[in-house]
Amino acid sequence: MDGALVGATAVVFAGGVVSGLAGFGFALVAVPPLLLIFDPPTVVTASILLSILSGWVVLPGHWHEIKSGTIFRLTPWALLGLAPGVALIKTLAPDAIKLLSGLVVAALAAATAAGWRPPGAHSSVATAVAGATSGMLNASIGMAGPPVVLLFAARDFDMHAFRTSIVVYFLVVDVAGIGLLVWQGVIGWGEVSIALWLLPGALVGGVVGRRLVTRVSAPAFRRTVLAMLLLTGVVGAANGAIGLLR
Repeated sequence: MDGALVGATAVVFAGGVVSGLAGFGFALVAVPPLLLIFDPPTVVTASILLSILSGWVVLPGHWHEIKSGTIFRLTPWALLGLAPGVALIKTLAPDAIKLLSGLVVAALAAATAAGWRPPGAHSSVATAVAGATSGMLNASIGMAGPPVVLLFAARDFDMHAFRTSIVVYFLVVDVAGIGLLVWQGVIGWGEVSIALWLLPGALVGGVVGRRLVTRVSAPAFRRTVLAMLLLTGVVGAANGAIGLLR
């Protein structure tokens, strides 16, 4: 294994630890450094495939806590949100979308951390808005997570329900995403083979993260989730602003 794969393995291990602990965040940790090693198609492939193939490690022992009804109701709205996302990226510059969505995500994460609860968080309308926004952001900038993370946080899902449900939701979204990339010829066996080389590192990281959960209290878990979401928004907004300035 050459130096690039060794470095990339360390990166996906760190991403796996975060994902195993919180149920999301693999791309937040892994994508920026991986872009310094590989080209974007390879990084996108690795991020999606490794999320699919390693995310399941949080599920054993907690299957019964998956909020299957919520996921079932979110998914159609996420699929419907894909078309507006494509239209949005044709209308606005991707960096402008990153800036705007990043600011909104950061603001909502900060407000939620401060104790704010959106009205009607348990309603079908909230599910529709979160799902459609997730699909729209996934199609436009590849950021499907924040709306659903905010919905789960607003509904005060306990630690294991949050982790397992977000993982299953991402599995559904990521399978659709990887299928679309293959269908459009964006990725091929070269990108997939690199992702498979990195899979052991992501799996080991996921197992380590899963074990760390036993040492984290529910309040600490919630603070960690919201801090990661705030970081996601800030990083996305910063990347968008830098891209616009260029």
